[in-house]
Amino acid sequence: SVTAKSARKKKKMKTEENVSIEGSETKSSDAVEVTLKEKKATKTDQKPDVVVSRKRKVGITPEEVHSVASSISTVSRAKLTKKKQQAKKCKMKPKIKREFKQEHEERHKDETSLNITRAVSDSKDISMKYDTEERKFRLEKETMLNQVDKSVKDDFRKVGFAKWQRQWLPVIQLGPYDISPGPVRKYWMDFFHKRNEAPRLVYWYGSPKDDLSKSFSFLSKNTIVSYDEGVKQSRHELSAKIKKKLLAGKQLTVAEKVLVKGLTELKDESEMSKENRLSWMKIED
Repeated sequence: SVTAKSARKKKKMKTEENVSIEGSETKSSDAVEVTLKEKKATKTDQKPDVVVSRKRKVGITPEEVHSVASSISTVSRAKLTKKKQQAKKCKMKPKIKREFKQEHEERHKDETSLNITRAVSDSKDISMKYDTEERKFRLEKETMLNQVDKSVKDDFRKVGFAKWQRQWLPVIQLGPYDISPGPVRKYWMDFFHKRNEAPRLVYWYGSPKDDLSKSFSFLSKNTIVSYDEGVKQSRHELSAKIKKKLLAGKQLTVAEKVLVKGLTELKDESEMSKENRLSWMKIED
């Protein structure tokens, strides 16, 4: 019947569906089993590698020991060599310092000796030059003074009095070499060479010693008298006018002050030898 056929068809279709489901389940279970197996196989394959690697890490081969020992030995030798070099340098430093010090001292001695030699040589040269100039000056002085008239030359460095504007003031007669080189000496020389006659040069006692510009004069012979002759004429005494002023404590004029001071200096130097007079005056040749 038709109903039976349809029933059989439905049963058949259900059977095929069950078979297909079972087939797919079987396949899927097989695939899962294969995957699990592969994983197990992979794990089992990797385990030996892990073990081997662990063994390699834990264990050290003789070659590796030799390599490590060689490197340690090389490093040790390098450190030892460095220490030896440092120790050698430390030992050498004092030696180098001593050698440098000795070299410096020797160089200093040589330089000092050279400087001394030069100084001695220079001093000898200066001394020789000075001696030459001194001999030249002495010869020139002696030649000049030999030409001066004896009467004038004998009066050099003699004290006395000279007339200046109605007054007789204390003086000392001088030669050209009794004063330092300058305009006064030059004038004396020029006068002598032109006239072939020595002028009378005097220094005024009582003049300020810090300013000699107005302390000298050139005078004629008849305006000068000797000390002894001036004493006879009472030229060495103060006038009554000046004495009165001094007693009254009155102010003196500039000329009067110079006279008072000059007479005191004259009295002191009249008791000295010619060579010691005007010793305070520095004379340059």
